[in-house]
Amino acid sequence: MACEAGTSHRNPLVNHYSIRLPDNSPHLNCLNMAMETALLGCALPLVIQKLQEMLILKGFRVQTVTDRTTIILAYQDGNWFRKPKQVVLELSPVDDAITRVDVTAIIETKKKDPEAEEVIEERIVSAIYQNFKPTIETRYGI
Repeated sequence: MACEAGTSHRNPLVNHYSIRLPDNSPHLNCLNMAMETALLGCALPLVIQKLQEMLILKGFRVQTVTDRTTIILAYQDGNWFRKPKQVVLELSPVDDAITRVDVTAIIETKKKDPEAEEVIEERIVSAIYQNFKPTIETRYGI
């Protein structure tokens, strides 16, 4: 199935949800946090599968929660050089062939660093577009 990538834009509004990961990581609270948005020309089931594979390859532990919208929670442990981080991907179908992905990053530190979280969000959105790019190229023969 072919997919098309859209454009990314900043959206300061986030729905509130609160979920605990199975490894007892800190409680997520995503109220009024900034996020990045990606639009993909794929059906929701294919997007879920490809995003889970991409996040696992990047070293994240992944959990999918399906309610009114599909939420993918990804957690990456910290080490000497990086802080533990959580990435929340909220997936919602725009129509049958277009899926919206809202990406929110949370770095677990005592100090809030919104700039670092924004950089992680931008990198995840960039990786999403790179992950879906080969499908676009084969569809149009580029």
